[in-house]
Amino acid sequence: LRCNWCHAPSLLLVNLRLIFTLRLARSARASPTIETLRSGSSSSLAIRYSSKEMKHDSATGLMNRSALEEKLNELVIAAEKEVAPHALLTVRVDRSELVSEAIGRAVVDEQFRQVAGVLTDQRSERITPARLNESSFAVVCEGYNEKDSQALATRLLESIRALNFSWGDTDIPLTASIGIASFSIPGANAGSVIQQAEIACECAMTQGGDRSYVYQASDDPVTLRRNDLE
Repeated sequence: LRCNWCHAPSLLLVNLRLIFTLRLARSARASPTIETLRSGSSSSLAIRYSSKEMKHDSATGLMNRSALEEKLNELVIAAEKEVAPHALLTVRVDRSELVSEAIGRAVVDEQFRQVAGVLTDQRSERITPARLNESSFAVVCEGYNEKDSQALATRLLESIRALNFSWGDTDIPLTASIGIASFSIPGANAGSVIQQAEIACECAMTQGGDRSYVYQASDDPVTLRRNDLE
């Protein structure tokens, strides 16, 4: 199995190792406390919008996708006028689907909550975290060039790793993959920037996760298909 974009090898061995660890934690699912968490988790992290605050995800308190796209479009226009560098980071928890299948969605929900907390801690005038969708987060970095964005991504990866996540008596590896895309390029818009950051994030995941990846024009699916034909 290989990534459609960066052609990196699959993570079969890594996932098999994790499956073994997760199966050891299956017995913890019978815990009343865990069952209580599981029973209310199905909708706890769904993308919900409050009638009073339509610009934030009520599950995490972060900016929602609609507000994110609005902010990105504003920055794209500003970047064209000021020639200022800006970047978008997308953050995904590694192996979340595997963890969900092996133990339960409640575990993944809790991982997402803790990752959202890490992103919230980085919030500032120039850094705005957001909920991109049910499985991804985004971080808008105003005035950040590629070097600044990579440095921030490194800090986020270290902070997420340092959470030392556990479920019951079982330690479960919690890492993330981060895609980085610049939107101070001609013709950029919110949709294209998000797509580029998501492609970069996918490449980071297929290369082993727990790392960041900077989007390059050669990572574009259309470009790759054209190269394959040639």
